[in-house]
Amino acid sequence: MSWYKKEKKEVVAFKGNKKIIEPAILVNQVAATAHTEHQSTKVLTHLIKHPIVSEKAIRLQSQGQYTFKVTPGTSKIILKKEVENLYKVKVVKVTSVKLPKKIIVNKGKHGQRSIRKYMRVHLQSGQTINLGQV
Repeated sequence: MSWYKKEKKEVVAFKGNKKIIEPAILVNQVAATAHTEHQSTKVLTHLIKHPIVSEKAIRLQSQGQYTFKVTPGTSKIILKKEVENLYKVKVVKVTSVKLPKKIIVNKGKHGQRSIRKYMRVHLQSGQTINLGQV
C-alpha cells in the first residue's frame, strides 16, 4: 500500500560546510526550461508573489536594490536566476528575511498569520527594473 504515501523528493547540494536542500520540482523546472526564455518566465513566476512598495523599498530602488515578497521555500540561487531571466538584468547579490508565524486574536478566536519571506535583489550598477513591465 505504498501508493498512499506522499513522496518527498529533494535535491541535496553542499556549499562549503552547509547542506542545501531544495525541492526537486523547482530545480527540475529551472533545468528543464533553461533553453527557452519564454517558457522559463511562465513556469517560474509563481515564486515571486509581488514587489514590495513602501517608503524604504522605493528609497532603495534608487540604489539598485529591489524588494520582492516570495514563497517561503524559495532559495537565493533560484530567485537570482528567475529575476535575471524575467527582467533581463545582472543580479550581484540577494539578501533574504524570513518572518515567523505570528499568533493573532480576532474577536476572541485564535489564529496564526502564515510565514512570510522577503528577498532584496542587488543589481549591477546602472541597471534598473521597470516593475510595471511584467
